[in-house]
Amino acid sequence: MKNRSLGLLLGATFWLFACSPCTGPNQVHIAATDATPPELTWYVIQKSMTPSGPISAITPYTGAAVNVSASRTDSIWVYLVARDPESGVFDITMSGGFGMTCSSGTGAIALDGIIPEQYRSLSPAGSCGSLQIEVDRALLDVGIACPAGNTFANMGFGMSGRAANNKGGEATSTLSLTVNP
Repeated sequence: MKNRSLGLLLGATFWLFACSPCTGPNQVHIAATDATPPELTWYVIQKSMTPSGPISAITPYTGAAVNVSASRTDSIWVYLVARDPESGVFDITMSGGFGMTCSSGTGAIALDGIIPEQYRSLSPAGSCGSLQIEVDRALLDVGIACPAGNTFANMGFGMSGRAANNKGGEATSTLSLTVNP
């Protein structure tokens, strides 16, 4: 009798948790079908110095191609968020690079670099998926100094993002940041 009671208790517990709705703050029930990809949103944190002191803003940008500008004295951080209320987000990736040109009276120097890829994946828990996933902030150093004897000519950053939902829908987006002298 004791083993039967324990078996019924374990079975009821399993049924309760396996069949309960997705109730966590970042959980969604994975739909049977989902023809839409996740929505990607770039968040650009821009801190600028003004005559009256520092100001900052966090601005969200959506769309397949996003263009933003900054000055060389700004501080810029970027992160990417994927959101899918129908079937949840399975994974997200963000990577990028930059190019910069410095010039002197005798020529120009081109500098470039990469921003390492960030990847995050959250496997679904039963019929529940993650409503949204984000990657860590990346600092875009817009104030890189030119070598001695050279002056700043131009600079740009290119970031690419991709996310997939739990039904195979995929979204991509690019962020271009132009740095003004």
